[in-house]
Parts: sequence; C-alpha cells; structure tokens
Amino acid sequence: MKLKLLSTLTLFGMLSVVGLAQGDDDKGKGKMHGKTMTGCLSTSPSGTEYLFVEEGTGKQITVAGNPDLAKHSANHKVKITTAAETPSSTAGAAVTVSKIEHISDSCSAKSK
Repeated sequence: MKLKLLSTLTLFGMLSVVGLAQGDDDKGKGKMHGKTMTGCLSTSPSGTEYLFVEEGTGKQITVAGNPDLAKHSANHKVKITTAAETPSSTAGAAVTVSKIEHISDSCSAKSK
C-alpha cells in the first residue's frame, strides 16, 4: 500500500514538473507583441523600399512585410507594430511590420 502511494505521488510530481516546463515554453510563443511606434512612412528614393521615421527620435528604419505599407507610403503618419520575432535593427535588414494603422495623410517627422 505504501509503495503504491509513493509510486502515485512520484508519478504525479513528475507530471507536474513536465506540465510546468511546457507552460513556460507556451509563454514565449504567440503571446509576445512587437514594438509599436508612430511616425512617417515613405518610399526610398529608388522606390524599392519603405522607410519609416519614428516620431520623437527621428530614427529611420527600413520596413517590410505588410501589404498595406504601399497605400500609406506617400509620407503618411502611421502607427506600426513590428513582429515579435523581428531582430533589432541590423545593417541592411528590414524590420517586419505585423500591423499598420493610418493616422494622417501628411507627416513631418525628420530623420536624424
């Protein structure tokens, strides 16, 4: 009887640990949100890239990945949310936009 109880408790404890470990993995998947920024969206001089200038900081980044970028690229003020898995700005890499919200048809943020 004692052996059966001990075995049951051991099995329960092992399953609890496995469940907690899986719960930690789930926290990092699909629940993270990217950075949200407001600024000006335009096309590059060559017309092949979309450029975003963050309001307040003047930081200019190349953005991609959202089909709605084209319709807001005439120097519109927008709010973008980057994809959670987007690495921080690396040389030549475009930041992936997961969501874009139109704010105004004109914008005046200056890049620094």
